[in-house]
Amino acid sequence: MKNNNSLKQLNLNPLSVAKYFYEKGVKTNSIMQDLLYLTYREVLKKENTLLFEEEFQAWRAGPTLHSVFYAMDDYFEKNETYEGLFDKVPSVKNKTIIQHLENIYQQYKKHEAQKNELDFYEKAKDKAWKITRKPLNDSLKSRPIRIATITNSLRV
Repeated sequence: MKNNNSLKQLNLNPLSVAKYFYEKGVKTNSIMQDLLYLTYREVLKKENTLLFEEEFQAWRAGPTLHSVFYAMDDYFEKNETYEGLFDKVPSVKNKTIIQHLENIYQQYKKHEAQKNELDFYEKAKDKAWKITRKPLNDSLKSRPIRIATITNSLRV
């Protein structure tokens, strides 16, 4: 993995990435956040590419994208369903990214089938999240998880 300046930028709409998982049947905001973060990390590590500009926030429950969380939360509050939320959101077209999305989704389904989803959810609470959360203790406050923190935590 190279330094942040050499990272490719896809500038995808975070809701487009979420739409992929929604169309696979993911209808829970917390699961969506974990899938988004794990995909983001995988693409960053394997492709040296940032999916989108928005930074994840280190919420107490795990890494969270404000834009997706609030879009889903607000829409559900108004409509009592997510049906229609992603209708006007463009789908991801990049075949390489779709392969990563599918890989993360299959990992989730495997854990779900084995009834150990908790292990899957804990993967999102990685070193970068823990480093960012540490000064917040157990408060409800959040901080952005810096790209450098994520890239450093991915180096082995």
